[in-house]
Amino acid sequence: MNESDDLRAVSQALRALAQQLEALSTRLAQLPEGERGAAEAQIVQETAAQLRTLLGPGAVEQATLERAAASEHLKQAVLQELARGGPAMPLELAAALLVSPAELRPVVDELEKQGLVEVQNLKEGALIRLTRRGKEALK
Repeated sequence: MNESDDLRAVSQALRALAQQLEALSTRLAQLPEGERGAAEAQIVQETAAQLRTLLGPGAVEQATLERAAASEHLKQAVLQELARGGPAMPLELAAALLVSPAELRPVVDELEKQGLVEVQNLKEGALIRLTRRGKEALK
């Protein structure tokens, strides 16, 4: 089974789960108000169990690790691009790295907190540049 098949299977499972939730929600709305609390808890437990089964063991942890690795990779790419091309405006840097400005912003913020880049606000907009510490981090 390839990645496309995996995505198709997950998509189908999520659609089925959404349909089940819709049916459960309809049943819940028909219950007398006094019985709803226990029924809601049961629905939440059933849904959580189905999601755990769908995701498989360690899926959340794996996704978290993958996001952290991607962020580290983008940090390095930002530093390398600034070393190669010099100071850049956020849109220029995002375009050079083939990411969206929204993706780039938290990475630049983190690099700035670490003292690896500085963001200078000019009349024309922000300018991102490597600091001495940023240059040393690339060596």
